[in-house]
Amino acid sequence: MIAWRKWLRWGAVGAGVLMATVAVGGFFLPASLIVERERLMPLPAPELYDRVSSLRRWPEWATWWQREPFLQVEHAGPETGAGGMMAWRSKAEGEGRAKITAVSPSREVALAFDFGERGDAVSAIRFEESADRTHTLVKWKFRTDFGGNTGRRYFGLMFRKWVEKDIEDSLAGLEAAALAKSTPLPESKIPVISPQADPAAPPQFPAPTPSSPVIPPVEPAPAR
Repeated sequence: MIAWRKWLRWGAVGAGVLMATVAVGGFFLPASLIVERERLMPLPAPELYDRVSSLRRWPEWATWWQREPFLQVEHAGPETGAGGMMAWRSKAEGEGRAKITAVSPSREVALAFDFGERGDAVSAIRFEESADRTHTLVKWKFRTDFGGNTGRRYFGLMFRKWVEKDIEDSLAGLEAAALAKSTPLPESKIPVISPQADPAAPPQFPAPTPSSPVIPPVEPAPAR
């Protein structure tokens, strides 16, 4: 009996040391995740920019729609350019929101993402066109900050591989869509959760179930 008590005592001590090591070790992991990918495409910049600067055209090429064809989406704001917003929901891809925060025609599109409890992120997609306008180098930069949350820092070690693959697949999809001269999907082909009475209002989802976290809305761009 005494021997068992000693083993239990040492087991508890060992478990405590392990938990402390994991907790402290998390503070030495990167506080942010930055992923950068690029792809040279045999296309002029406007052919690519037009498909990126409108969130309504992302289903043509973005990997998330290829992986989950039943992705539910809802749009708000202008059809193209800064202020365009999109909300999505699916069992496979979770739920979240995206907003185009700034654009430089045929040169860059900046975006902000809200993944709810999973955090948020920003992206910049740049288009560097060749002098003869026959090729464009597309550069995609993604960044998310974990702050002092050690759990999210550990999660970031796995998250990097997923983000890298998603960006690479999406860039390949963008090139393929542009080469095929694809046209925007008609509204009837894009599943919508509910109609929007005011097109400038942020997307609204039905009240979530207890197991579905509430995601704060992305505020519309201020009127100019």
